[in-house]
Formats: sequence, structure tokens, C-alpha cells
Amino acid sequence: MLFLLFQIEENRYALETTHVVEVIPMVVLKKVYNAPSYMAGFFNYRGLIVPVVDFSSLIKQESKHIYLTTRIIILKYYNQDNMIRCLGLIAEKVTETINKPISELIEPDINYTKSTYISKIMINQNEIIQCIEIEDILKDSEPFTLLMEGAS
Repeated sequence: MLFLLFQIEENRYALETTHVVEVIPMVVLKKVYNAPSYMAGFFNYRGLIVPVVDFSSLIKQESKHIYLTTRIIILKYYNQDNMIRCLGLIAEKVTETINKPISELIEPDINYTKSTYISKIMINQNEIIQCIEIEDILKDSEPFTLLMEGAS
């Protein structure tokens, strides 16, 4: 299975590429006032209004650092009406992919309710990489994405 890798500080994360539509450079986002701090805003992506989540802020409650390699990962998902929707995810140091068989992914032995973004873990050259599930991101951003669906 192919994964897109990104980083927040020293931690590496992976997303299944089956959810990835495109990786684009940072763009100017329209701010949504009174939204949760991890909601970076929204932008027009090929005629669609796409809400954008700042992943760093979502997991650390800190705003993002903008690097030359910071990107918006456009993810696709199915909404409650089974329609395809897009969500942008701001991620740092989006620079590579990795191919790993599902059999090499490890279930973490962590039972901590606030670790909702830790799905499975992979090891690559002695480096631990945490796999992120788009469904977990959607759980936290659901009110914002539902609001934005009315705008698209």
C-alpha cells in the first residue's frame, strides 16, 4: 500500500494515498471567524469550496510552521449522503511516499482516549511513522465540513 509521508516537528506521519486527490502548495485561505483554532479556513479548489484543517494545530493545539515544503493535501471522503467531498489538510514537510504492505503495519499497544489520531504504526529504517486515518480527522472537523458542504 502506498502512503504519503509528512512531518510535524520530529514526528513523521503517513496517509493512505487512496484518499489523496492532490498535493498543492500553500494558498491564501479565507478565514472563518469563531471556528476552532485547527480550522485554517477554506479556498476555491477547481470550483469547489474546500475546508482546510491545520493538522499541527489539531494534534498539538499550536499553529503551524510554514516551511518551503508545507503543503495542502487535498483528501476525498464520502459524506453522510454518500457524496464525495474534499477536505484540505495542512501538513509540514510533505516530501515523499513509501510503499508498505498492510501486513507490516503494527497495532499500537496504546489505550489512551486522546490519542485518536494514532491508527497503526510502521517502521522504516528504524524510524517510527504513525498512520493517520482520514475518518479520525473528519470526526473533529465534522461541524466545519458540514457547514462548508452547504457552500459547495
